[in-house]
Amino acid sequence: GAGMILRETETVESVLHRQATDILKETPNRLRYRMNLTGQIIAIVKKTKTIKTCGKTCSNVT
Repeated sequence: GAGMILRETETVESVLHRQATDILKETPNRLRYRMNLTGQIIAIVKKTKTIKTCGKTCSNVT
């Protein structure tokens, strides 16, 4: 993803959910995700106990 693209009927939450779903599809080991305080998606790779941040902050998206 090259930044956050809001489709016509989408909210920030649905965009973040879609991004996270795409992220999780890329690596099956990433079983869950959450959003941190800056609005970034954090995909938790359970197997290696590492945390990877994905996406961009969404504070400027209305």
